[in-house]
Amino acid sequence: LVSSIGNSAYLALPKGGINAHHVQIIPITHEGCFADLPEETLNEVVKYKNALKLLYNEIGCVPIFFERSVLLGKAAQRHAYLEVIPIPATSMHFIKEAFENEAKRVKLIFQTLVPDAGSDSSRDGLFALRETVQSEENPQYFYFEVPNVVSASVHRIPPNSQGRLPLQFGRQVACRILGCPNRVHWKECVLPYAQEAELAERFKKEFNPFDIPVDDDSDDDESE
Repeated sequence: LVSSIGNSAYLALPKGGINAHHVQIIPITHEGCFADLPEETLNEVVKYKNALKLLYNEIGCVPIFFERSVLLGKAAQRHAYLEVIPIPATSMHFIKEAFENEAKRVKLIFQTLVPDAGSDSSRDGLFALRETVQSEENPQYFYFEVPNVVSASVHRIPPNSQGRLPLQFGRQVACRILGCPNRVHWKECVLPYAQEAELAERFKKEFNPFDIPVDDDSDDDESE
């Protein structure tokens, strides 16, 4: 259900999305988490984040960005993806309260990484995240951000700790705000493939005016 492909990252609609504009930003190369991404890829991810802000603004929404980085088992492999869920701007006043209440309920303590960075990619929370946890091997954390509402923040599980991250924390916050508790678990939201493909095509058309530029290396000089 890919909707846009960049040079080092792409956009796709997830299986079992909360709503029709719920997407994921995913690095093209296999990476365990966003804290491990190289600078070039992070720069493109930030471009996608800013493009999605513009799209969501057009439909009267603001984005929730979050990533859950956990080791599910000794042999488990992770593939990084950043969840992006639009919330109606009319609910902005409720976002921070819902986030803080849910974090308190499941006993997560968040550290603010940077003040809201706007469109300045060098100050984006994902860069601060990388600087904060990059020294750890297989870092485990939950990253959460809502531009102009909740500054980029992270809850960390220390290395060799037995701490756990609730599987559905990000979706729980979003569904609490949206008033749809029945959509917390993605398996409850799965549609037939034909409907998912239709949603992906519709989103692709909506996103097209905001899509990020891509370097085209296909026109390399031919040999003489």
